[in-house]
Amino acid sequence: MNSLDEHRGLIEAYLERIVFNRDLGFVDGVMRYALSGGGKRIRPVLCLATGVLAGDALLAQAFDLALTLSMVEPARELADATLGMIAGQYRDIKERGDLRELYELKTGRLFEAAVACGLWVARVPVVDHGPWRMFGKEFGLLFQILDDIADGDGLVGELGRDEAHALAMKTEGRARLWLDEIAADTSLLDELLSGLKTRAVAS
Repeated sequence: MNSLDEHRGLIEAYLERIVFNRDLGFVDGVMRYALSGGGKRIRPVLCLATGVLAGDALLAQAFDLALTLSMVEPARELADATLGMIAGQYRDIKERGDLRELYELKTGRLFEAAVACGLWVARVPVVDHGPWRMFGKEFGLLFQILDDIADGDGLVGELGRDEAHALAMKTEGRARLWLDEIAADTSLLDELLSGLKTRAVAS
């Protein structure tokens, strides 16, 4: 089994090989820069520099890549996650409401889709998807909670830092319970989860 670093190396190598649609030459460099990682400070600069075109192009490119597969399910996962993200963004701007529900839409759906796409490609029976998907959803929620803690906003402003930390620990616990339900080697997922937990302790 590959280690996390080996997986990251494979992903980086794959991203470098991606050939974007030839009509996107005007944002090709920005798209590649967006894929190269970095902190949140990059996002507003990209927004101002490209009018959000890079994000739209990357989303379309993801669908284009998904549709090269011999199955349609990964593309459907991306579509459902995108619609959930849009619904969450709308709530964030117009209604706000319960932040946990909002985060489940904005972030949880995307993480769940990332897990589900792997399940489809690996041809894991649908009947076995449940624990994997729930882990992805809880992982995404934890990621967003920790982002709020690091930035001092969102749930921190709503609940306070101590309560936000407590919620992070509860979410991490639920994610581990779902991992325990998976009848497969989940050591890499456990390692990723432990990495997030370390972030929570340090924040």
